[in-house]
Amino acid sequence: MKMIHVVLFALVSLATTFPSTNTIRIGNMVAIVDNYFVDPTEVTNIAYRSFLYDLLEAEEQSTFYPDTSVWGDYFPYRTAEVNPLEQVYFRHPAYDNYPVVGVKHTDAQAFCEWRQRLWERSTPGRRLNQTHQVHFRLPSEVEWELIARLNQDYPKESVHSLHYLEPIGDEMTIGPAPVTAYGDGTLGLYHLWGNVAEMVQESGIAKGGYWEQTYAQARSQELRYEQPEYWLGFRCVCVIEAR
Repeated sequence: MKMIHVVLFALVSLATTFPSTNTIRIGNMVAIVDNYFVDPTEVTNIAYRSFLYDLLEAEEQSTFYPDTSVWGDYFPYRTAEVNPLEQVYFRHPAYDNYPVVGVKHTDAQAFCEWRQRLWERSTPGRRLNQTHQVHFRLPSEVEWELIARLNQDYPKESVHSLHYLEPIGDEMTIGPAPVTAYGDGTLGLYHLWGNVAEMVQESGIAKGGYWEQTYAQARSQELRYEQPEYWLGFRCVCVIEAR
């Protein structure tokens, strides 16, 4: 309980940097306090493709392209012919609103920086930037923990997190769900628990568990990673500070 209070103070203290800004909207992000915003969902395939398309240099695109071979880790006994997720999951429109996976921590950071550049080029962004600095980034581990507690999207203790991907031929494949497949929590945030685990600022740490885990497992088992994974995605936060 003491840790929750410490983290709550750290988050709420962000709001003391300037007077209330409750008229500010940062796209469809959810305001946790007046100057701290969170993506309502995990970053989707279609959003990540938009990021890649905005990188004009082909070499730069390839630097941040998801490692689709991670699906071979999920289905090590299958060939591409019977497990085409490696070919279709990131590219096919059927999976546009599924969470992007197979990305590195540096890829997620680059996506956040791209979001910041988009905001700075927008009309409301140019207006706000006259008086405030806007930072898009990954949440810290303690921020993620507090947001998850406040959002209260606790799933059931059963094997709740088994989802089905779009059918491939006549076969259904267990995997992640669309990013709004389940109801949002009290803050309006989807899938902080389950679906795919989420990166935080601290590289190598993932939060929230993923579709193969129960809520109890997600809470008790610490997830670590060293490379892109089929179960790992991310969402961005935005912090506004007075100049």
